[in-house]
Amino acid sequence: MNVDQRSLPGALGAAHGVLWAQAVLSGLAWLLPNAGVALWVSVHGVPGDGTAPYLLIPVLFSLPLLLLAVPGLVLAARLPSGRRGVHTGAVVYEALWIVLGAAAFTGPLRAPLGGPSPVMLFLFISMLAAAYVLVVLLAPNGRSRFR
Repeated sequence: MNVDQRSLPGALGAAHGVLWAQAVLSGLAWLLPNAGVALWVSVHGVPGDGTAPYLLIPVLFSLPLLLLAVPGLVLAARLPSGRRGVHTGAVVYEALWIVLGAAAFTGPLRAPLGGPSPVMLFLFISMLAAAYVLVVLLAPNGRSRFR
């Protein structure tokens, strides 16, 4: 395979950068609430008044972000390899972002997935980024690179 392993041309390189940004921001969105809980527990200790289970709320609600961040980081790291399985994985990953975002804005999952406006803004921007990456990966140049 005569593919330069380090750099991706033009729009494919931009899509690679967007995929990295999505994965890193998802990881940070998972890490920040959990770091806040860990800091609070390290400073104040675990409360003994029966409110300790409430400390799990940020952990549980941010878990889907971790489940999206890890495969995103793996796909972003392997995207320049040019393998067909990586292309398929990236397409499925970005389609999942669009489906989850659409479910958060409409449908029966609006209440559980929708949240405060920063969460909805994050989902909307992630949907736009996923749509861009999908368009680039499914374009003829994007598909031909991963044969």
